Order: sequence, then structure tokens, then C-alpha cells
Amino acid sequence: MYKKILLLLLIALSPLFAQGPVLTLSFQGMTPHVGQTLNVRIVDKYDSREVTRQTLQEIPGSEFMMTFNGIKQGGSYTIDFYSDHNGNGRYDDPPSDHAWRVAVDAVQGDTTVTFSHNTNFTPLNWPHAVHLDFQSMNPHVGQQLEVRLVDKKTMLEISRDSLTAIPSAAFEMILPGIQSDKSYFIDFYSDHNGNKLYDAPPADHAWRLELEKPASDTTLVFSHNTSFVDIQWPYLLSLQLSGMTPHVGKGFHIRAIDLLSRKEIGRTEIAAIPQSDFEISVSGSQASGKYRLEFFADHNSNGLYDNPPSDHTWSLDLEAVAGNAAAAFQHNINFALLDWNYRLFLELRDMTPHLNKLLEARVVDKATGIEVGRKRLGAIYDNEITLIIPGIQLDTDYDVDFYADHNGNGRYDAPPTDHAWRETYNAGDDGDNDLSFSHNTNFVDISWRYNFMLNLTNMVPHLGQYFEVRLIDAAAQQEVGRIAVDAIPAADFTVSIGGLEPGKEYNADFFSDHNGNGAYDAPPVDHAWREIFTAANSDTIIDFTHNTNFVDIDLSTGISGEAVSVVGEFRLFDSYPNPFNPSTTISFNLPQAAFVELTIYNIQGQKVRTLVQQQLTSGGHRFLWDGLNENGQKVSSGVYHYRLAAGVFHDVKQMTLIK
Repeated sequence: MYKKILLLLLIALSPLFAQGPVLTLSFQGMTPHVGQTLNVRIVDKYDSREVTRQTLQEIPGSEFMMTFNGIKQGGSYTIDFYSDHNGNGRYDDPPSDHAWRVAVDAVQGDTTVTFSHNTNFTPLNWPHAVHLDFQSMNPHVGQQLEVRLVDKKTMLEISRDSLTAIPSAAFEMILPGIQSDKSYFIDFYSDHNGNKLYDAPPADHAWRLELEKPASDTTLVFSHNTSFVDIQWPYLLSLQLSGMTPHVGKGFHIRAIDLLSRKEIGRTEIAAIPQSDFEISVSGSQASGKYRLEFFADHNSNGLYDNPPSDHTWSLDLEAVAGNAAAAFQHNINFALLDWNYRLFLELRDMTPHLNKLLEARVVDKATGIEVGRKRLGAIYDNEITLIIPGIQLDTDYDVDFYADHNGNGRYDAPPTDHAWRETYNAGDDGDNDLSFSHNTNFVDISWRYNFMLNLTNMVPHLGQYFEVRLIDAAAQQEVGRIAVDAIPAADFTVSIGGLEPGKEYNADFFSDHNGNGAYDAPPVDHAWREIFTAANSDTIIDFTHNTNFVDIDLSTGISGEAVSVVGEFRLFDSYPNPFNPSTTISFNLPQAAFVELTIYNIQGQKVRTLVQQQLTSGGHRFLWDGLNENGQKVSSGVYHYRLAAGVFHDVKQMTLIK
């Protein structure tokens, strides 16, 4: 299953033009395996990329050597290899096959590693590989080529490789990571226009191959043709970490968020940090954009995110300018409290009746009625697919609503016109969730709620300012949902909120905190606007260009007496004043009674003060923090975090004490 799938990108480096040291593997005492097939792969510890692999069809004798190129001066590597002891032509865990792992660190010049046969076997979780045999590539000789292997069911990237220049009409590339029970897409393109970026055909020439459940290593032959496919090539965001010695051997998790859309674009993890300095990459970015990387070392080794100092957690922002982008990070104790969530893997089977039809799914918190995530697939492309939806919290009950657009009109219609279902489940306490569904005719009218998207342009006057949008049912004067942006990231960006009912009128109220006091003030102190619209039988998109036609939107502060009720929504507000000295007020809203904990943490993640730990009624609440710790002592100036936990809801915000 996909629950704990290791998604670290194994970006294989081509050995076609290998330079640098040569690694020699000298085997001794291999008599038990003479005549058997031997497979060897070398993996760079720094970035977990497979550097090279070789197959020796028959072990020639007790003693022999194999040589490998592609090794870097000063690099450290793991060398995995196995003898096909049972002769079935594929890897099996020991003792069926005999498998080993050795390591070589800080390579200096040509290096020989000697291995003497032993029975200290190591299960390798050996990844088989697809060998791409390119033919007739004459039109692209000298051009850049990029290739990636994608899990067909989940569309998660498994590995990628690249050539800076295609060497000849015929050549081979190897992509590791295939498993016998899965199917794959192989996407690749030649940079035909030479701009070092992917462009949809015919500007660049791009193709997709399919590989259905290979038994073991597989060769695919590709001959150049003009049956191009727009593969919508994703780029990489890489994090280069150093000084991570305290966490070597610990799990590491990272996710990337598009700051211009507020959407998660991908995440990955490694089971054990290999060394002090290493690199990890997330696939899914655009050629240009602004992103936030959130990441943590699983310091307490429970496989889950915990607030610091239980786990060590950080975030940083980076910008992609022309394709892949990288950021450097040096270990420190300036921890960041992350609003970490988990993913739902919605596994759909037997979907043949709906091939090429639109599919939409959304996840709703049963207790609050708040949508936590949604996914739209323009066309169901296979009998079995998996939708991955982030936003899941532990120990929470959810409704998962989804439908196939059976009549093909591009919108939801109640069954049997469209086929719709609802699955209910509890997220449990162990991270990502798998939810399996097999097509059936037990349809449910899910009264689909559509998505509201606000595209903002020319917001230059408000760059870096706090920004908030709320969506209000105009007739009932009830808030459907709201979203906050801690700092406007660019002149043009997008926010979206789910929950539109067709035919209803809505107000989209939004403001930028122009005076920076952390609270809404009527214009012109803050700049605020209102867009009025009636929801259609489809997603609603409103394009807004910055102007000075301000509207006093009378924004709710979450305190009792507000003009607009907040239906089904917990809400933690920015403290005021912020920065502050000597005290600040923290406000929040509860749509229902709940046991509440409101806690202050310092920048190291250490608890400073518990302000609230009691059952509270529904409605607005506010509490004063006087800058004292649990012992009544004044705390030092600096950045502090305050965390609200109320039932299944939790949120974290930041404030600054100045003296």
C-alpha cells in the first residue's frame, strides 16, 4: 500500500560521460555463487540518488572484480548487491537470495572495496529498473533530455534522470524504482527549442510510455516519432542540509507549499537520515514560483509530527526562477511550529465505467462541516487510480464525498445522472491514511459543494502584509469559510475556499492589514473589498485587480457581538497588539463547547505558559498574556508562538515581545 511509501526521489545520474575516481569492487570467496547472476547498485549517501548499476550474468569464479564510474571525489556511498541464489531472475529477500550492503566514505581517488563472502545478509528492498533503449534520436543529438518514472496509480514520481546533451542517435538510460505489482508512466522530453526548460509540444518534443506490472528489470525500446504528448513536466525543489549530526538515523519529512496558491504541491520522506550533510527533493514545482518548505526530523522516533522540542521542526521560503530550485539549510534550534497534516490516499478500483470522465473528491470534517481538502481529476485514465488529498488531522472523523461526471456535462448532478458516493472514516493516530473503494451502484446524493477561487493581481502596495478572505452566505449572513495569508507573497496570487451551493448569493470579503497592527480596521486604515456573486453549477472564479474602491466589510474579530456568525468554524486570531509590551490579548472563536488548551512556547519550542486548560462554551473568547512564565517571572524579549487546541482543532500563530 501507499501509507508509508518512501517517496525520496532517486535521481539517477547518467554514467555516460563519467569522470572522477573509479570504484573497484573486489570479490573474494564467492564459490557458493559461481554461475549465478550478480546485481550491484551504488547509491550516493548525500542525495540518495542511484549513481550506477551493473549486472554480471554469471559469476565467473571465486574471485573477480567489477569497476564503476560516476564516483565523486570526497563522496560517500552505499553499495548494494545480491546473488540470484534461487535463480528466478529477480530479487528476493534473504535467504532466498544472498544480499549484502557495504559502504565507502569520503572517496579519495581511485578506490578498491574488498568483499569476502559471508552470511551476514541484508534485506535490500531492491528496486528493479527500467532500461530505456533510445533509437533514431538524430533530430535531437546535442539537446538536453529529461526522463522520469511515475507510479501510474498515484502519479507520484519514483525517479528521474537527465542528459545535458544527447550523445548519439542510439543510447540507453536507466530509471530505478519499479516493483512487480505496479504499473508506470515514463515521461521524457528533448529540449528542442534549447531554452533549458520544458515547453509543451511542438516547442519541445515530449512523449509518454507505459509499463504494466513488470516482473523484474525491463527494457523498453523507443524509436523517435512525432506522436508527442504534453507531459506537463514538474520541476524539483531541493533542500541541501548540513550539520544534521544530531538526527543521523532519524526519520525526516518534508513538504512543499505553493505560496501563490496556498496549495501543497508534494511531500516526501526518508526512513533514516544517512549522514550529517544530505539533500532531499520534492517534485511538483513550476518553472517559476514562490514556495515554502516545511520539514522536521522525527526526533522522538514515533513516525509522526510533534511540536518541538519533541521533534525538531523548521520552515524556509525559496523562489524558483528557471526550473529546478534549491535552498541551503544549516542545523539550528530556531524551531518553527508547523501546522503539519497528513494525507488521505483514496484508492479507487474497478472504475472502468467512468474512463475519461471528470472525477472530483473532497474531504469534510464531520464535527465542524469544514472542508479540509479536495482533488479534481480532469479524466479518469485507468481502472485503478489513487487520489492523494492532504489536510488530514489525527483522530478525526471525516466524510469523503466523490463523484464521476457520468453524463459528461462538466458538473455534479444527483444520481443516477452522475455516480456519487460518500465514505466515512476515522483518521486514527498513525499518520497517512488509506481508504479503499471498489465501484458499486450504492449511490448517494452528496449535494456537491463547489470551489470559490479569488485571483488577485497588482497587489504590490500590500506585499508582505497580512491578508484574509472570508466567504459569507449573503442571505443567512453566515460564514462559509475563511483563509488567511500570513504575508502576501507576490503581486499576483490566488486563494480558494470550498463550500459553494449553486444558486446562492455570496459575499467574498477580504482585506489587507495595511497598518500592520494585526487586526482589521475600516478603510482607509486597512484596505478592504467585497465581491458579490451568485454561485453557479460549477466552480466560481473571480479575477480581482487592486483598486481603491474600498468597502468597510465589518470583519468579525471572533469576539461575541460580531455581526456575522461563524458557522461550524474554529478560529484563532492574531494577538493584539503585536509586537507588544508588556501584554497582548489572544482571541479565538468556538462554534461549539470544547475542552481548550491555549499554550505559549518560545522559539526553541519550550513551553513558557499555559493560559487556558479548561472546558469553554461556544462563542468568542479572549485572554490576556502579561509576558510572564509559569513561575510568574518576566520572559525575555523575542518571538513566541501561541497554540490553541480545542477538540480536533489546533492552530498556531506567532507574536513578538519587545522591551
